[in-house]
Amino acid sequence: MKKQLRRFSVLILGVLLAVGAGTGAALADESSGGEAPVYLALGDSLAAGVGASDAATSGYVPQVHRHLTDALTPADAGGPSLQLQNVAVSGETSDSMIAEGQLEAAVAQLRERNGNASAEDDVRMITLNIGGNDMMALVPVCSGGPSAECVGAVEATLTSFAGNFEVILGELRGAAGASTPIIAMTYSNMLIHPDCELHSLAPVAESILEGAPALGLPAGLNDLIRAAAARHSAEVADVAGSLGPQQMQSDCCHANDAGYTIIAQEFIAASGTAGPSAPGGLPNTGSGGLAQAPSSDSWIWALPLALLAAAGAVVGIVMGVCHLFVSGRRRG
Repeated sequence: MKKQLRRFSVLILGVLLAVGAGTGAALADESSGGEAPVYLALGDSLAAGVGASDAATSGYVPQVHRHLTDALTPADAGGPSLQLQNVAVSGETSDSMIAEGQLEAAVAQLRERNGNASAEDDVRMITLNIGGNDMMALVPVCSGGPSAECVGAVEATLTSFAGNFEVILGELRGAAGASTPIIAMTYSNMLIHPDCELHSLAPVAESILEGAPALGLPAGLNDLIRAAAARHSAEVADVAGSLGPQQMQSDCCHANDAGYTIIAQEFIAASGTAGPSAPGGLPNTGSGGLAQAPSSDSWIWALPLALLAAAGAVVGIVMGVCHLFVSGRRRG
């Protein structure tokens, strides 16, 4: 009964989102005569912004939304602004995403918007993170380390996730169409925080995320995400290894504000819409939010270019003076 109620509530959310996009958004689009385009976010508690000081502004999804609004629907373009529909559910697994309504609500939105005759209300970007909670379910059986029982459970969980992730990406791609960008996220090892109560299991978590051939795990969760994304023409926000303890909460699961900014930067870099600055005013390098220092020989290139620019300016001035002199002689 609980699952049925949850599935029903997610479906109702999808209906309300569709209605909201056709009412509140319509007020903003009167001049264009159509509904607003949408950024659609799916996922678990990371997409919901758990751990951020303000989930509505500091989570990675609202940060990506602010960037995409400027990049895809700039204010000076005169059209409606990009709207956010975040259907993420805290605690979601790949099983529950399929069975309990989140994927169904997202697919319904995509079919309604991207399948109609108008391009004005299309879903313009899809982001997705799922799988972390699938792996957290392994904690009880793996609490004693990588025993044979633990490795067997990891293999079964990864196999189940791989099948589910194929379904999720397949349905999203089928409903969105070939040209709509989909970006899936890999996971950082949140157990490396020294105050995480599962910190001693950080090496096991790393094997689950990245694989451990010596343990009979040739591929980990992040490998499966990358491979499935490639099969479905999706991009990857490769967050794996991008977060350190200083960007994490101590709860073993979530990022803090600094961590969410790095996650947002990875999504922005994968979207191909990166501008001169990433969220928070940090230079957008696509490398975990750290700006690259200029190389020691950059002046070798900068000096000739500066000289060429100066020479061009001098030539322009000389030609202008000559033109005025010749014109004056002709008039005289």
